[in-house]
Amino acid sequence: MKLPKKQLKNLFETLVSDSVTKCGKENPFIFQRESFKCYVFIKNISPAYYVNYPDNSRVQLPTSDRFKEVINSNLDFLILGYDGENKVFASWNPFLIKDRLNEKRNVSVYSRFSWQREVPKGKFIHRHLGNQEKVILFKQAFLNEFFECYSTLFDSTESNTHNDVNKAVEEFDFDVKTVRSIIDPLLKEHKVLQAVSVLQGMLKNEPKYGKLSFNEYFKIVNEIYTDLYS
Repeated sequence: MKLPKKQLKNLFETLVSDSVTKCGKENPFIFQRESFKCYVFIKNISPAYYVNYPDNSRVQLPTSDRFKEVINSNLDFLILGYDGENKVFASWNPFLIKDRLNEKRNVSVYSRFSWQREVPKGKFIHRHLGNQEKVILFKQAFLNEFFECYSTLFDSTESNTHNDVNKAVEEFDFDVKTVRSIIDPLLKEHKVLQAVSVLQGMLKNEPKYGKLSFNEYFKIVNEIYTDLYS
């Protein structure tokens, strides 16, 4: 199900709406929340039309003068592909995509329909593509959280630390009952990043957990959040 362009933009503005948020009129447009600014390009996800790979989906970025502005800017550039049937957004590495803009008539970024169908509530899903690029997928209700932590999600060193992060989650054995009594009320209000900060502050003096990165704490909290709503 594809949304008309205006309806898709209205959906985005509704999801991020608050007293300190501003959105430009063009596409790509500048998204601003207090001191934070970035460019956002939003478009429906479409089939890639590869006969032998019907599961492949994509977003195409046509040559545009608007992209010249993005290329010459210091602001991050975030692509948001939208899957209306599954109410899912897909996004690609903003630290890599700028170099590809206006390189040819249409620049494509890819996903898979099967990945988009499998996205659970309250969780960021990482899927790796054949060109060593990856796509982050998440439900539309998680859009505000995405803007808070996309730089961590697309951390260029993440692929090297992925196994260590999983190990940290698997071995997390601090007083779980106490932890959940503190962060569950925040998670029930979908304040995931606040819960991460609280947990990090709570365990910063614990020898086993004091050296964990924000990404590792986020992974732990995200697992709890998913369990809460599963």
